Amino acid sequence: MLPTLETSIVDAKRPIAAFVRTDRHWRFDWHHHAQVEIVQIRAGTGTRLVGDDTGTFAPGQTVILGQWLPHAWASPAGESAEREAIVVQLTHDAIDQLSQLAGGGLDGLVKSARRGVLFERTSAVIDAALDEIVAAETTLTRLAPMARLLATLQERLASGTPRASDRFATSARPPSPDPRIRRIVARLEAAGPDAFDGQSAAATCGLSHEAFCRAFKRATGTTFVAWQQQMRVRSAMRLLRETDKAVTAVASASGFDNLSHFNRLFKRYTGRTPRQYRGEPSSA
Repeated sequence: MLPTLETSIVDAKRPIAAFVRTDRHWRFDWHHHAQVEIVQIRAGTGTRLVGDDTGTFAPGQTVILGQWLPHAWASPAGESAEREAIVVQLTHDAIDQLSQLAGGGLDGLVKSARRGVLFERTSAVIDAALDEIVAAETTLTRLAPMARLLATLQERLASGTPRASDRFATSARPPSPDPRIRRIVARLEAAGPDAFDGQSAAATCGLSHEAFCRAFKRATGTTFVAWQQQMRVRSAMRLLRETDKAVTAVASASGFDNLSHFNRLFKRYTGRTPRQYRGEPSSA
């Protein structure tokens, strides 16, 4: 999917902003933006998508996301449990300046954020810094806790795990999609991943297959086949969360003819087997 461009809440006059996101249902919103973002989950669970990585969010997790890295947080509709997260956004200039003040000590964190970094466990220092940033009313009063937060994440970088693949991260860029690819993607989103195969999509665009593959990768950051696979896996994730269908039925409903192939791709994109994702014992 092509990410939507989120309107920035930070700029040169307000380089750091923070808010608390609270809701029972987090609607899927695949987006990106020019600012660096730090998200800490305080309550609730759901699905986390960062670049070409899919996983589950849970309380205590903290994620730092670099510029233009597409991401989304989603939860099933109808669940009564409330979800809460602290979201901090800052301009790339602000993080560069803080890094310079730290003598370049944040360079590793800044570089790693291009792929998105997940810290599974929080700490009292991280929690307190985030609370201070949210409570602060001016950029000046946010600087000290922001510097502490970034320094702590830098110190704990070895315990963090990159999310998006390096290949995906290096393709993340400001939006400049080809309108022909937009039309193909819109059709896929409306009709499903099997609306086109590569040859028919290329013909619809008036391109050779090779030229279409290059244009699609340039516009989306991934291949046409990988895009279709991710759509099918995300459909399977929704069915596993929201229905009690057997895994074989979920695979078939999501467009997979071969269960082994489904299991392999599902684990590649989510890090877990379908049964693990649903919460069943893996031997079930």
